[in-house]
Amino acid sequence: MSNELNILALYGILILVLILVEVLFSVLQLGVPYMSSPRDDAREKAGIAGRANRAVINCGLGMALFAPAIFILEAKTAFSANTLLMAQTYLIARVIYAVVYLAGIPYLRTLAFVVSMFANLYLYYLAL
Repeated sequence: MSNELNILALYGILILVLILVEVLFSVLQLGVPYMSSPRDDAREKAGIAGRANRAVINCGLGMALFAPAIFILEAKTAFSANTLLMAQTYLIARVIYAVVYLAGIPYLRTLAFVVSMFANLYLYYLAL
């Protein structure tokens, strides 16, 4: 398996960890009975629980954009030093994004997001 596919798998693990963080803080904030219910009466998650929820959603959308680029490159057998560097950059930027989002640091979070998007865009460019 290529390094780029390994990075894709690591990104999936990052999202799973974020989901676990969201669940943990949501249970602490809203309680086990509510989190175990069908949640027909929606409640707002605040603090780390809310930020974790938004990070999960954002990282899920990121996965929906990152995975096709990696799969296209795999199908074309077009992996190179540049694709590896961009995949690594993407993963590192997304890890930073997740950590600083949970910590509530706004500008660094935005910078990490922008870096990850440019890395992803460059992967699509290399896939063409």
